[in-house]
Amino acid sequence: MQVRFSSVRLHKLLSDEKSMTKKYGKDASRSVTIRLAHLVAVSNVADLLQMPGDWHHLRGNRSGQLAAKISKSLRLIIMPTRTPPTTAGGTIDWKRVDDITLLEVVDYH
Repeated sequence: MQVRFSSVRLHKLLSDEKSMTKKYGKDASRSVTIRLAHLVAVSNVADLLQMPGDWHHLRGNRSGQLAAKISKSLRLIIMPTRTPPTTAGGTIDWKRVDDITLLEVVDYH
């Protein structure tokens, strides 16, 4: 799957293990690295939803976004880069979403 970053700053942070460990801690940094590997390894978001990480759909003002558990409170947030295709029922067709943007690693609770 094509993975983009919402900012150069985020890309730099998540590309540098030392910086990630300093910001999120050793365990969370390891989890982020694993989730990033999953993003690249799958062909679409439907496949991603089957991977470890407790991937889940968000609601409200984050509707259309997905989150993966990084730690007890931290989540990695992604969304389709382009307007996602929909099914006949009007829901997002995650099997056809193969280009995502990583928005942030955040505690939104």
